[in-house]
Amino acid sequence: GQQGEQDAGGRFLSLLIDQLLTRNEQVPLISRLERVVVTGAEIVFEDRQKAVRWRSPNAEVVLARDEQGVLRDAAIEIEAENQRALLNVRALFSGEARSFAVSVNFDGVRPGLLAALDPAVLQPLAQVDLAFGGTVDARVSSRGKIENLTVNVASGPGTIGTLGLFPEARTIRGSTLRGEVNIDNGTLRVDSLAIDFGETKIDMKAEGAIAGGNVSFAAAVAGDRVATIDLAKFWPPSMSPGGRAWTLGNVENGQANNLKVKFDFTGDLNRPDSMRIGNVSGTADFSDVTVHYLRPMPPVTGVAGTIALSDSAIRFDVKSGGLGDIAVTNAAITLSNLDQPTNHRASIDVTANGPLTSKLKLLEHPKVGLQRELAIKHDRVSGQAATRVLLELPLVDTLTVTQIEYAASATATGLSIKDVAANVDLTDASMTMQLNGREMDIRGKGRIAGQPADL
Repeated sequence: GQQGEQDAGGRFLSLLIDQLLTRNEQVPLISRLERVVVTGAEIVFEDRQKAVRWRSPNAEVVLARDEQGVLRDAAIEIEAENQRALLNVRALFSGEARSFAVSVNFDGVRPGLLAALDPAVLQPLAQVDLAFGGTVDARVSSRGKIENLTVNVASGPGTIGTLGLFPEARTIRGSTLRGEVNIDNGTLRVDSLAIDFGETKIDMKAEGAIAGGNVSFAAAVAGDRVATIDLAKFWPPSMSPGGRAWTLGNVENGQANNLKVKFDFTGDLNRPDSMRIGNVSGTADFSDVTVHYLRPMPPVTGVAGTIALSDSAIRFDVKSGGLGDIAVTNAAITLSNLDQPTNHRASIDVTANGPLTSKLKLLEHPKVGLQRELAIKHDRVSGQAATRVLLELPLVDTLTVTQIEYAASATATGLSIKDVAANVDLTDASMTMQLNGREMDIRGKGRIAGQPADL
């Protein structure tokens, strides 16, 4: 029957290789052949336990020997699961080591076809709907065990599944992969995994171990540009989840550039919910971003600067931005304890230039709750001020003034204060101001009731 013919074909090919490896004038004539060409061959690979069956209906195989061993070249078109892939295979069988080196050049191979070969290790490939072309080099033992794989491939457009990391599958324009798997010691190295998502391109490097379905490796990812609106698509929910939740809820508009993130990745590939990301550290530049530092207070807009991320904290270093008519010249916003379910805290240090009236309005905002604490209200003041404000507070929905630690300093010019004394105004003043939770201290020179005065 057909199975017997396939077994016979496999035994014949094995016999040919064994005979060609034997350079002995006393053995049959076949062992003295230098070259054997097989055309129009049907090759079937079948693993009944795993229900895998690949067929090549019209393969060409060339066997030739030299001093190093037997060289096998094959041109194969594989049919499997209504898909076709073209392979050019070159294998060198070594008589001494009884092993062989295999180099496969291919086109149109979809990783999903490989998943069934070893589901414990390769199941994630079923989520990769891309057609790859390129080369794979392998060292195979005499018993057929793959010892080492080197991969250099590229794909066109397609989709990538969640892989246990992302909330939804993603469409891509193309990808490239270079790396090596050493199956003997269970190590994996990704020299470069570059993925083109269109407006965003990322490149990942990784190194670690894989045993069965369990993986553990350290990775580094670089990205050229990610629009803020797309952060959720590229930021895995399990990576610094507290920082992710705050950023997605409070950062809008603009984009991040020059992203660099390092992390450890562990878990069972067969159980996506077991995947864990830890030891996160990352940086990025951002521009034209809107930051809600303390909702529902007015956000800072047009923000440019850098962001630093870890498992437990996120820090924004702002170089420029605006808060209405206030120009932010320098700021640091640090959110801490984000790896904890509660007790998230914010530390805000802002230096800004602008109307003193606008700055007092911020301190009087109901969210801050200092309207009763300030001796001078915004509607009695005019002038410009260079100000530094420091706030320490919990990130809670209901905030009271007793929960805020604050301090401020300002240098004001062209300052006027109405009713600084009973029916007396301060005008044309240049002053310094210090403010904390206990007192407001103002010093400088100006005019009171039109007369020069030291204050």
